[in-house]
Amino acid sequence: MNRFATLWLLCAVLVGCSTDDTPTPQSSGQSQPAGTHMTTDRPSTGTVESLLEVVASVPGSSADDAPNDFTLWVPETLTLNGDAVPQDAAMAVVLDKLLGLDFFPDGFEQGDGGRLYKYQR
Repeated sequence: MNRFATLWLLCAVLVGCSTDDTPTPQSSGQSQPAGTHMTTDRPSTGTVESLLEVVASVPGSSADDAPNDFTLWVPETLTLNGDAVPQDAAMAVVLDKLLGLDFFPDGFEQGDGGRLYKYQR
C-alpha cells in the first residue's frame, strides 16, 4: 500500500475512533500528566499551516522532554494557503507529520466548533 493510501486509511480509522462525544473542558489551571503536550485554544476556524506549527513545536521522540501523549484542537473550518479545505483532507496532512514524530491516532472528542484529536507514542 502506498503512503497516500495509508494516510487516508488512517484518517478513516481515526474518524471512527471517537470514544466520547462530550467535550472535556481543559483550562490552563488543570494539571496534565507528565509527558503530555496539550493545546488549549479552541477557535472554530483556523489554518492547516497553524496546525502544522503546533505539531512542529512538539519535541521528537528522542528528546529528553518528549511527550508520550499529544492532543490537538482542530477547528471545523480550515483553510490551506487561503483556500477552504475539508477537515479530513487537512487531517491527512497533519497526521503525516505526527506519524513522522512516532505519534499514532488515539481517538477524538467532538466539541463546539471542532474536534480534540488524541495521539499516543
